[in-house]
Amino acid sequence: MCGLAYGAVFGEDFEMRCWATVLERRRSSVLGAVLGGMALGVSLSCAASEAVSPNGAQMALGARFLENGALGEARAALLNVQDPTPAEREYLRLLESRIALAEGRFEEAAAGFAERLEARVPAPPEVFVGALLGAVEVLERQGDRAAAARKILQFLKSGRELPDAEPLFQKLVVLWSESPDPQEAELRDCTLLGPVAHRALARFYLAQFYWNLGKREKGAGELAVFCEAYPGHELRAAALLRRGEIAMELTHWSEAETLLAEALAACKEPALVQMVELRLALVAFKAGAYKRALERFTQLLEGAGEGLPEVHFNAGLSALHLGEFNRATLELEWLKASSGSLELAAEMKLEIALARAAAGQPQAEEVLSAFLKEHPKHPRVGDARVALAELYAAQAAKATAETGQRGARALRERASGLLKVVAVDPQSPQASAQARYLAIFLADAGQPRNEEEVLRLGQEFLRDFPASGLVAEVRMKLGEVYFRRRDCANAELHFASLAKQAPESPLVETALFLAGQCASSLLNPGSVDRALAYWDKVAGGNGDLRWKARYQQAAVKSRIGDEAEGVVLFDVILKAGQSVALDLRLAAQCGKADALLALLKRAAASKEDVIREYQVLADLPEATPVWRNQALYKIAKVLEPSDIKGALEAFEKVLQAPGTVEAGEFFWAFKAGFDAARIRENQSAWREAINVYEKLAKMPGSRAGEARARAQQLRLEHFLWD
Repeated sequence: MCGLAYGAVFGEDFEMRCWATVLERRRSSVLGAVLGGMALGVSLSCAASEAVSPNGAQMALGARFLENGALGEARAALLNVQDPTPAEREYLRLLESRIALAEGRFEEAAAGFAERLEARVPAPPEVFVGALLGAVEVLERQGDRAAAARKILQFLKSGRELPDAEPLFQKLVVLWSESPDPQEAELRDCTLLGPVAHRALARFYLAQFYWNLGKREKGAGELAVFCEAYPGHELRAAALLRRGEIAMELTHWSEAETLLAEALAACKEPALVQMVELRLALVAFKAGAYKRALERFTQLLEGAGEGLPEVHFNAGLSALHLGEFNRATLELEWLKASSGSLELAAEMKLEIALARAAAGQPQAEEVLSAFLKEHPKHPRVGDARVALAELYAAQAAKATAETGQRGARALRERASGLLKVVAVDPQSPQASAQARYLAIFLADAGQPRNEEEVLRLGQEFLRDFPASGLVAEVRMKLGEVYFRRRDCANAELHFASLAKQAPESPLVETALFLAGQCASSLLNPGSVDRALAYWDKVAGGNGDLRWKARYQQAAVKSRIGDEAEGVVLFDVILKAGQSVALDLRLAAQCGKADALLALLKRAAASKEDVIREYQVLADLPEATPVWRNQALYKIAKVLEPSDIKGALEAFEKVLQAPGTVEAGEFFWAFKAGFDAARIRENQSAWREAINVYEKLAKMPGSRAGEARARAQQLRLEHFLWD
């Protein structure tokens, strides 16, 4: 029976889901304007630079109220500003325009922003950026997103440099990413024009633009150019992080680790360092380097200023993969004691239970049952029931040998009961598929085997879960059942469908080989051609069945009258030497000789060639008595029409060959003996014929009685009693 794939169940993308939670929670505080969003606070909180004065403090307070949507409180704070300096007046007017925008007074807001942008005395850079973003937002809220994007682009192409133009590129990318007609060329122009600082930002955000559009490879390419062109840029760590993320998505773990290590070396922000370190730990986990992953998660926990539940959970998963149940239990206890981590604690408890089941630990049944009792509404109770059902099925298989059918039947019934519950549970579709899959193999394991039930369950699984990763194994099982029932047409259908639908499955080679066997046994037009095509795919690979497939091709070619091609294919096998199993090499040598014999009957080969190939087989030191005796017998049959003496000598070699009786090889020995006696009878050499029959009568084979009777009959007929 195929077992439950615990490796696909515990840890199934949950650690990445946890990572997404961490990323979302920390994005604004860690990356700020680096990785996304308009970051309105960049312009509004500029007033904090004046926080040493009473006016600065009031404007900073007003900015915070404004960001939080508390417009009345923001207005009240700004009314407390007294006798502002020119710089303070600019900040104040910017904030007043933002309040007007927030209240929907677009004309007033637009006029205020325009005044800041068009002032004869240039506004401070922070105020200018805030005003420009405000003017853009006015256009956006009035429904003209294209004009909003053009306004930013107009400034960027003006050549004027700002100390921090990043919020402008952020906003432009957001606008164009959501536009039905994104202006890719305009943004690319910015990578070539203007101040160097702006060109660098344009390159970085061009990559972000591609990312937003789902063009990950193009985005990665732009980030690679950015990293090479601006090696000292403060956004390099963010670029390397994003490239590492792309490599992770593509499961290029070695590349991801290299990029993330570079990002870590370039990081200056502590929280960003923590994010990159977490990614490195996840890369190790996904790459199967669980020991390294556990070490990295542990380092994260030791260096974190706060307990990170998701990191504790992932550390527990890594420990389970290493079989360190004590460490996983410690992480479970931490999660249980941490407020807000009850969901992760329940998840970890289930993972521990599943891992114990996968390891065959005796307490697995107890811990799974306890989980079901304590968490009856958990979204993964289906996984627990499936694992428990498999435990019962495994116990049933063991009980069959130890305690008989009654105990095994009871255990299979318990397993079936659990699987039926999971199969109809709408809350756990993945476990439902697993349960339906396991039920197929449970039905096949029954005594007596219920093949009709296996076929019914298998067909229903294929109908209900066509995209499941278990489809290949289900099709293999259905093909096996049909093959056992000699329904070769349906068996071929499932084997061939498996190879087509799951070309990466390790079952493909076996499925194609069996599909060839099924097709070759059918009498339909084209079935032999299909068989040869299946076997050719297998023979073209590097699997264990490639030489058997080549042998099947050669045998079929010989059977359908294309013996010359059969000889060529048999030779391919023989030339492979020791890389081919001994039995297959012996069969190929005999097959080649048989094909030449067929050609001899059509005068397309010489008798000498045929005898030589059989003699090669007979003389091989490793040839077993079966192959040796068969080769000698066939040499005799080739010689018999023209060389009776030579034929008799060959038949007698079979009878005199050592090891025949010990090996239990009586088929060819009896055939050779009866044919030799027949020739002696034809020559009226009665005594010699009797000697042969009596020699055969002493063999323990099934035809010994027949030989004894014939010898006695000849003695009676010819009065030979001495």
